[in-house]
Amino acid sequence: MDIAYRDYVESADLAGQRQLFRLSFPEVAGTEVEGEAHYRWKFAGYPASVPSYAYVGEDEGTLIGYYAAIPYRYQIDGQVHVAGMVCDVMTHPQWRGKGVFTGIGRYSLQRMAEQGIAFTTGYPIRPEVLPGHLKVGWKVVQQMPMRLRPIGIGSFLPGWLRPLSSVVDPVLRGLQKRVAPVGKGYRTEVHSRAAFLRWLDTDPRYARFHAEWLAGQPNALIKDADFLAWRTGAPGTEYHFACLHHGDALVGVALARPTSLKGVRTLAVLDFTVLPAHHHAAPALHQALLALAIEHRTDVVACMMSQQWATQYRLARCLYVRTPYVFSLIAKRIGTGLRDEQVYDPSRWHLGWIDSDDL
Repeated sequence: MDIAYRDYVESADLAGQRQLFRLSFPEVAGTEVEGEAHYRWKFAGYPASVPSYAYVGEDEGTLIGYYAAIPYRYQIDGQVHVAGMVCDVMTHPQWRGKGVFTGIGRYSLQRMAEQGIAFTTGYPIRPEVLPGHLKVGWKVVQQMPMRLRPIGIGSFLPGWLRPLSSVVDPVLRGLQKRVAPVGKGYRTEVHSRAAFLRWLDTDPRYARFHAEWLAGQPNALIKDADFLAWRTGAPGTEYHFACLHHGDALVGVALARPTSLKGVRTLAVLDFTVLPAHHHAAPALHQALLALAIEHRTDVVACMMSQQWATQYRLARCLYVRTPYVFSLIAKRIGTGLRDEQVYDPSRWHLGWIDSDDL
């Protein structure tokens, strides 16, 4: 076995990358995620001069490893730094357990550092890949449990029991609707992706809201109009934006997508952001998401959030239940422009699914 690592060249490597993807992620067979259009959105569509970074390992001409990152921009202590959000790390099944994962990780991190990436982030959901990351210097920064807000039971039940949902679902939804928003003068609106992006073009309130939110966070993903257009533009997806207003000001935004998680009809909340002075009104935004979930006939509202932000955003008050399913933020500082504590201190981070490539 003579493995060589090098930069990915799409013209030569795309066919091998697609084959390796199908071998590595058989669970997405037949979905939009498997298609080339999704690949091009993810790795060629990001709004940056270099839309992605990718590297391969090959053995005698066969592509056996792939490692990619998307250059997410974070504001850290008022300065903009580019993070390599690592995704689609793959090893050919026949070469697993032979050091390929560690080898391609070392090569890729070195190349990204040379190309100006300040640090890398990842959200591994398969526990078997974590040791390979740790071997090349990644650290587990924070764990973020998935939390569910139950509003129906139909997709949890076998077919013969599903008629029970007609009795149980109205009780659950009635209980959830009793969660009262806090404070006067607040109102919510829910927009489709297309309507929200049009609104961004003509109304400065989101830009003002986002600038104020960024200024109050030590580490925060820059979610400007270009980023949101790209992040919500994956083929075959549907996104909605829930907005919280106080008077004429925009003070909170949540991003959600109807989907299926392990067979359960779900409204997945990718991002939930409320200005600090208005945290007490977060239940109003949760209730807007609840109405959207009921409209789409989902059985749960799901989010991924640390305990710190679950408390700030009143998830327990809104009857979210913590599950045993836990995501981890892992990170590695590879550039010289940041200190360790700026990357590895969990209290600095405001995170959601939007920070990953998931959903």
